[in-house]
Amino acid sequence: MSRDTIIPSARDAAIRGEQPLSEAKRAFVDSIYALFEQFRDGNHPFCEDIRLAREVRKLRDSQLDIGVTNPLRKSPQLNTLNSTVDNMVADYMDNLPEAVMQPETPEMGEVADDLTDVVGWALHHAGFKPEWRRAVEDATVTGTGIMHVFWDDEATFGSAQGGIGLTAWRPDYWMPDPLYSNFQDGRAVFKVCMHPLSYFMQHFPETADYIDPDAHRMLPSEELQKRDD
Repeated sequence: MSRDTIIPSARDAAIRGEQPLSEAKRAFVDSIYALFEQFRDGNHPFCEDIRLAREVRKLRDSQLDIGVTNPLRKSPQLNTLNSTVDNMVADYMDNLPEAVMQPETPEMGEVADDLTDVVGWALHHAGFKPEWRRAVEDATVTGTGIMHVFWDDEATFGSAQGGIGLTAWRPDYWMPDPLYSNFQDGRAVFKVCMHPLSYFMQHFPETADYIDPDAHRMLPSEELQKRDD
């Protein structure tokens, strides 16, 4: 069977065999999946709230308050609600944050100024402004905005290969430990990426053949969206 052949069915394991893993590594993988199940189930209400918030943002006025006659119980009209969200996002963009390095001692002032210029340059070339707008709209609509900083191997700056990357991470694709109110105290954080199988064939050719469809191919919010559709 060629590497380009994709058989997305339960027959995969029988055709190509089980992935060769040591007993210790297989136990480690199983423990990660078990932990992911805990985080996934614990964050389910959070993901559902995000989905509903996004749906409200897209609703038409005619879909609201069907059968509601009491004016005190009527929802805000969508043009008012969306205008409020747009104005809040505009306020965030008018007050765009800037990275400023503070010197630990007066003698470090010049170094701090140089670092401020370097960090500002890196954020600008990483596309901070449009990603920040996406994050603050998420924060306004769903209550959570996340900026993900990473090393981008594919970025090119002059002759340099690689650089700082930024992206607004979808809050329903970010799963902190449900047992802790402060995610920094938790056991882990799962950040979910959705890629086609071809992505893994390209980036992880030695292990991509062992990928099968499973219960983790969708997040709860996507399952609910599919059900509603």
